[in-house]
Amino acid sequence: MSNSNDPSSNPQPGADVANDTTSVFELLAKLVKSQNELVETQKDLAKSQKEQGQHMREFLERQEQRDLQQAQRDQRFQEQLAQRDQRLQEQLAQMGKEFKDALGGLASSVNNLTVQQTTAQDTRATQSGFEQDSGQGMALRFSLDDIDLVGTITRKYRLNMRDEATRVSSSVALGSEPYYQRAIGVLSETIQRELQSREVPCRLRWHDSHNSPMDNTRKPDGVFMENSHDFTNRDWRRVVVAVEIKGNRASAKDAVLRGQILQDFIDMAMDQPRLFAIGLGISRDGDVTVYIATGDGIYAGYVGRLPCESNPANSTDGHDVVRLLIAIATKMDCNYGYVVPQPNKLNGGVDLRKLVPAFGRTANALSAEYDNAHIYIEDMRAFSGRRNYAIGTRSWLFYVQLDYRSGEKQPHYKNRHILKIHWHEVDAREGEVHKQAIEVGAPYIPPLLLAGNISSAQNWEALLMGDAGTSIRDHIIWNDPLQAKLVLDMFVGYSHTLLAANAGDGQCFVLHRDVSAANLLVDDSHQPQVIDWGCGLISPTNQSDRQTGIKAIVGTAPYMSCRVLNKKCKRSVIDDLESLFLVFSHCLCKHYGHPDKKWTSYMWHGVLGFSDLLEKREQWLKDVDSYMSKMCLDDECPQQLRDLATNMFGVLFGKRVGYVSAIADFESDPRCSTFTNKLWANVFRNVAEDLVLPCLERLEQFVKAQHGKDTAVEVLVGEWDDE
Repeated sequence: MSNSNDPSSNPQPGADVANDTTSVFELLAKLVKSQNELVETQKDLAKSQKEQGQHMREFLERQEQRDLQQAQRDQRFQEQLAQRDQRLQEQLAQMGKEFKDALGGLASSVNNLTVQQTTAQDTRATQSGFEQDSGQGMALRFSLDDIDLVGTITRKYRLNMRDEATRVSSSVALGSEPYYQRAIGVLSETIQRELQSREVPCRLRWHDSHNSPMDNTRKPDGVFMENSHDFTNRDWRRVVVAVEIKGNRASAKDAVLRGQILQDFIDMAMDQPRLFAIGLGISRDGDVTVYIATGDGIYAGYVGRLPCESNPANSTDGHDVVRLLIAIATKMDCNYGYVVPQPNKLNGGVDLRKLVPAFGRTANALSAEYDNAHIYIEDMRAFSGRRNYAIGTRSWLFYVQLDYRSGEKQPHYKNRHILKIHWHEVDAREGEVHKQAIEVGAPYIPPLLLAGNISSAQNWEALLMGDAGTSIRDHIIWNDPLQAKLVLDMFVGYSHTLLAANAGDGQCFVLHRDVSAANLLVDDSHQPQVIDWGCGLISPTNQSDRQTGIKAIVGTAPYMSCRVLNKKCKRSVIDDLESLFLVFSHCLCKHYGHPDKKWTSYMWHGVLGFSDLLEKREQWLKDVDSYMSKMCLDDECPQQLRDLATNMFGVLFGKRVGYVSAIADFESDPRCSTFTNKLWANVFRNVAEDLVLPCLERLEQFVKAQHGKDTAVEVLVGEWDDE
């Protein structure tokens, strides 16, 4: 039985209230905690939103900055286009001036070449057909009983075509290519005979090169050549106008027709640099189109149709074409657009004082010893240069000799020099870079005697420099067995030139940017020579990052560094040295590589695009074993040259596999942080051992003189935008 008086058996007053209070406090604590967590979450959210807002603002600012930079680039691009258009207009104006005598002002020749009436006295005075008009070229004055020259030629042409068809047993389909071939030949011969009958000097003559190929075995359908007998009939240097013919199946825009005209222009300028070149295309329905090639491009204009033999005798069909051919045959400028006069017009040489005005007012003044000098161009054939192009940057190098005793009857040509003619897409200034490279102390550069723009065209430049010999590639190929000591010393000398030009004189420095097998020469005294500074750059030495900021890709593709092929904007002397390494590798392949095993042979011919060439280059230079094995050098290759190849590879690309691909992707060249002149000089010292190499001794003296200036970042650079 329970005890009702036991306090433990009955609940105490207020106990439930206490429990409830505790529960409330716990709930309140939880609520406060939740609220605090919520506040913290809200703070975090606000902070996150603030950061997102900041990021958004920064993004918008960056986007706005990018848009501004893009707008600035677009503006610069438009300005460059405007400048290019202005230069083009100036060049077209200059071209028109040059063509005023060359084509009689094409339009005026086509439209205004008519017979002029004269009195009987005038007829006797001008019976030769031309009068020499001092300073104005040749003035055309026909006056034979009011005969219409163009109409007469057209009528005689139709008669000659019928006679030709009767004479030739095999019939030729009207509108076919053989038909137009025969038509232009008959028309040209008719014009020549008619002009001769009127005693009108005919400066050009027609040559059917389709049946009689040119000296390089190519067969253009026809050419108009200088009417002289100094050269063989198949010499492209004498060609003034090239003609290509297609039948009725092809229009004037036919790709094959234009491709043949393009190749004709290349052949015409291979050994004879020209301010302009002219071509004629004959296509469907006998349409005649005139093509004019200048440095900037190729321009085309429709002339008219060949006269048809079936038209009535009084038809004017074909008169425009006849007028054009008369202008070509009689009114072409005596220089035919040639930059350098033909030898037959120089009597063996040309007075330098007469040649200098063609260089323009910017030409360096000749010293007194050149006042009466003559220049003789050996064989009038360029021995090197970038000539396999119809437009764009091109160059021609000629061996020439100077005569300092021109007052005597018999010239005494001696002291062989090099005359370089070149055309640049931008204002040419190779003479400036060449001169600056010498002034900063770079050795092994031929002395510059004369440099300046040709005529008034800023894109044409001529340089007269000392003899530099033959290219290192040809020197290595022609010398068998090859002297390893000489090759080592030559590449030491080339390195010295590039490093010294890059070191500068404390005020500025020079990068070459076009190191190739054609630009590294060996003279007769076995001294290295570096030429072709046309792609070079000059910059102040007070640059912080010491790398060039440029966008243009310049140089010779097979020898471009991997970073240049990858279109990276930073350039340095390491790119020049990498090109030098590729030239050396090419020389080894040419002289010691197995002809049937050379994996790299197709890389030197410029047939690959930049991306394909870079891909093959990365496969080849993946590591030193791949580099050496893919060159397939035979057992006759001296060990010293093999060691030099591997040492140069080690300095440029290290031992890490695939380093070529890595450095090609960096915006700035990572090798600049560790490269020094001494490091590169040791490449040759470690190979030379006890050999006496004069160029190496001179390079080591240069390295010692640079000690103290030689920082970890030895590569001097500048800030340019060559785009």
